[in-house]
Amino acid sequence: SAFGENIETMTDATEIVCEAFIAALDAIINRTLLLIDQIPLFSRLPFWGKDIVDRGCEKALNFVERIIADRKQGRTKNMCQGADILDLLLQAVDCHGKHFTDEEIRQEAMVFVLAGHQSTGDLMAWIMYVLMTNPSVLCACQEEVDLLIIMFD
Repeated sequence: SAFGENIETMTDATEIVCEAFIAALDAIINRTLLLIDQIPLFSRLPFWGKDIVDRGCEKALNFVERIIADRKQGRTKNMCQGADILDLLLQAVDCHGKHFTDEEIRQEAMVFVLAGHQSTGDLMAWIMYVLMTNPSVLCACQEEVDLLIIMFD
């Protein structure tokens, strides 16, 4: 769930989260390593993956905007006890009594979506590493999954 949104019911969520994010992040890393984004003129030129970055960013922002709009219009609610991050962003007030602008909410939500995506990917890589380098742990996990399948079948 992303901010209370059941992304399994969003028709293009898998494509956006699993493909567009990864492609855009890979292109950004490549452009950074080539120092393309460090030179303003080069960063605006339409090659070295700029189209991939632009498309990925647009899809990601649209995805986040849709999640925010759904929450604002009451089509979704948080899936935890108490307020979730999106609730806090929508309710936040600064020292002058002003709420975040829509742009500020969108940018902050985008940070959490991207950070959560990268953390999950890193976690999965480490899990696979531990399982592949510890046969006894892998075997214990397989046995537990097999047992759960039998119990809930």
